[in-house]
Amino acid sequence: MSYESKKEWERRYFDRVKALYGGLPSGIVIPSEEPDFLVWNGEKNCGIEIVQYVRGQGKNGSRLRWREELHNQIVGSAKLKHEARSAIALSVHVHWFHHRELRGSDVEWVSNELSELVREYESLEINESTAIEPHYRAQINDFITRVSLRRRSSGRNAWSNVEVGPAEADGRELQDVIALKNPKVETYLEKCSEVWLIIVADGQRISSSGELNNGVRQMKFESEFDNVLYFDAEAELVIELLT
Repeated sequence: MSYESKKEWERRYFDRVKALYGGLPSGIVIPSEEPDFLVWNGEKNCGIEIVQYVRGQGKNGSRLRWREELHNQIVGSAKLKHEARSAIALSVHVHWFHHRELRGSDVEWVSNELSELVREYESLEINESTAIEPHYRAQINDFITRVSLRRRSSGRNAWSNVEVGPAEADGRELQDVIALKNPKVETYLEKCSEVWLIIVADGQRISSSGELNNGVRQMKFESEFDNVLYFDAEAELVIELLT
């Protein structure tokens, strides 16, 4: 994500949280860095730091997010290969299940295999659909359990991934997110008199989605922030975390 895209993302979700949650400090919103926003009420600044919830995030990143990135690369490449050889418009949805771990070096050959698999079925009648389970392709079957395919009457190709994962956010991972930001609070307070943290589960991917069960809602988190909010964007729900 570029710097400009990151700032747009932060502002979009800040505005959504503000519209849903009446307890945020009010005033003039000033884009900033460390923290991401300052809210000036005429007397003092309140700092707002926004961070994305990514399941499994650690010092070396998130394995689940890495898989999702590779899935997108594979499907995007297979779609381009299809479009280069055929004018037939298809809806293709790829269901993933890993018998072994994907590597970056797998992207090219898996996308080739996927493109060839789809080629075998692209002569469907218009609006006819089928589900392909590629058991006979031993290598690709290590990663893909099903391909749902439909021939479209016209228009553009629509290729996508079908991801699965846990439905709930992990309390320990939320604590890790807070702990990663805690050491920066002292720096933030050089610009403001108080600072809030907003953790955003934007729901754009499985790795960034998660409901909070009652157990997590009752957890007490170790935080240097004045307040910590969790925004479940899919449910349009803002939850105050206990600190």
